[in-house]
Amino acid sequence: MKRALFNLLTDLSLLLCVGTAFLWGYSAHSYERYYQASWSRESQQDICTSINLIGDRGRIYVGHERDAFSTAKSASLIRTATMDGFHHYSLDVSGPWLGSFDPLGVNNKRWLLGTESVNGKVISTRGVRLLAPAWALTFLTAVLPTFWFFRKRKSLRQKRLGLCPACGYDLRATPNRCPECGAVPRKL
Repeated sequence: MKRALFNLLTDLSLLLCVGTAFLWGYSAHSYERYYQASWSRESQQDICTSINLIGDRGRIYVGHERDAFSTAKSASLIRTATMDGFHHYSLDVSGPWLGSFDPLGVNNKRWLLGTESVNGKVISTRGVRLLAPAWALTFLTAVLPTFWFFRKRKSLRQKRLGLCPACGYDLRATPNRCPECGAVPRKL
């Protein structure tokens, strides 16, 4: 059970590693936003709930936001631009004319983890944010697959040399049971 869970977490970590590496490379000179938005109406306010994944010049932003619009006019303007469903858009930010482009409002920050709550006349926002350099997330998600690779390599080496998988004792003379620890090697 533990091995199956470890393998599942390793597969998920490898998938996240490949995804963050792709977003890191793809968004080096661009602003890439992938998000899921849904609209609802609560206590005479239009509510937009969104989950965001953004790559912006080597940074990755993950966030969950809930925007409440107090006026129908402001909500209708945003609703036409942000419909229900999954969306993606991209901007080229490599030119000098966009040097100060900062859609996340975190231009000088490399790391950010926390919650946000802003109350305005037209919109009030609540959300949870994570912002980190893409290289850090890529290497962090590469730890489990790297550990799995070296563990698998060691296991295959022990099997090839005829060593006990539990303690590493030489099993060529007694292949059915380890005389050192008593472990019974599995047959293929």
